[in-house]
Formats: sequence, structure tokens, C-alpha cells
Amino acid sequence: MSATAQPLPGLVRAYAGLVTEAIAQTLSKNLMGVVTTGSLALDDFTPERSDIDLIAVCRRPLSPAERRDLPARIDDEVLPCPATGLDLIVFTRQQVSCLPRPMSFELAVTTGARWGLDVVSAAMDEEMLLDLEIARRHGRALHGPEPVALLKEVPAERLRVALLVALTWQRDHLFNPRHDPRGTEGVLAACRALHWLDNGNLVAKTVAGRRLAQAPGYGPLAGAALARRTGRMRTALRGREVRELLADVIPKLEAK
Repeated sequence: MSATAQPLPGLVRAYAGLVTEAIAQTLSKNLMGVVTTGSLALDDFTPERSDIDLIAVCRRPLSPAERRDLPARIDDEVLPCPATGLDLIVFTRQQVSCLPRPMSFELAVTTGARWGLDVVSAAMDEEMLLDLEIARRHGRALHGPEPVALLKEVPAERLRVALLVALTWQRDHLFNPRHDPRGTEGVLAACRALHWLDNGNLVAKTVAGRRLAQAPGYGPLAGAALARRTGRMRTALRGREVRELLADVIPKLEAK
């Protein structure tokens, strides 16, 4: 865990504990560890706009019963989430040790009052390498060993590809009513990618946004995205400007 990490908010800490307990009860001896990732690990969490991102690592592939029972136990209707929602990714020990190409996972569970319950089983997603590296560098252990002992470091080249996949997805879902209705997440994802290109560090999107907001060129757009995300601005961002930013950053990731 980062030495400067802030304590988890009370409701979030209690909820994460209940989710971890449900995971442990379901997987029993198969569970190796549960770690925070995403905005919760990066000290960028706000209940009104953030989801609770967790990673679980198991010793062996999940059984059919575990795949069935785990989503049911952590469904928002059973454990109401005190944030936008819960996003849990389950990996096997082999997956986090070998980092297969493309990256695979055992189970992904998304749930929330506005989201419903969505379950994806045994699939591949290179973008999940970002979650693993954020968890390894900044995450908190909720069960089992510390993240650095549980998760393998993701090579820089794999992170580049993961950032490219993530930013391309944002480009393809800009102004989507569910995922990015005002273009904010697309801009801040681009800010994060630029920060990584310049410094090699994965930081919170708002941290990267504040950095770019101080620079010429795209600074005003980054500042507007931050204002929109924090509720200080209600209007959508200008589509042309957002698309120009993504069209600039994506080739830089491709060329690195």
C-alpha cells in the first residue's frame, strides 16, 4: 500500500469488508487475496461518481458452483453498494503470475443500484492489466498478503497496450448515455495516458487532468473536464475538442 494512502471512508470500508467476507465464504480455501484497485487505491474516490474496484486472486480456476454463488452473494440487492457500484475481477494465481497474452480473467462481476447485475466469466481483456498494476503499486490488502507479494509487475510494453485499448474504447463510447454522456471520462483517460507517456507512472485520472490543465493547448479542455466531473460545470464538453484530443493521444500510444 502506498505510504501516503488515505484511510478508506467509513461506509466504504464497512462495505468492502462485507464483500470480502462474502468472497471468502464462497471461495473458502481457494481464496488467496482481495485487493483494492482503481480510484479507491489511488485516493481519488468520491461516492457520487466512483465505483468500488476490487481484485480477488484464487488458487485454482473457479468451480461452476463458485461462479454461480459469488455474484449472487455480492449483488447490490443483497449487499447495497454505498457508491456508484461494485466492480470485482477474479483472477487465478497462474493468471496474475504469468500475465498471459491477451490477459485473461476468471470472473468479472459488476453490480449497483443503477447498473443491475452483470457477470462475465472466463474471458480476455488486456485493459485489466491497468487494474492489476494499480493494485500492485497502490492497493490495500483486504484479505491475504500485500499486493506486491500477490501480483506480478506489469511490463511497460503491456501497460502501453492496455492504455491504448482503454483509450480506444473511450473514443468508441464517447457521449454514450451510460458510459460517458458528457465526454468527461474520455478526456481524463487521455490525460492519464499522456501522463504515463511523459512519466511512466499510472496516476489517478483527476491527478493527470490537473497536470494537463496547467499546460497550454489542451489545458482548458482538461480543466473543463475536471469541473464537469466535480459538478462545478453542468454542460457537456465540446465533441470536436474531445475527439481532437483522443485523435492526438492514441497515435502517440501506438508509436511508443
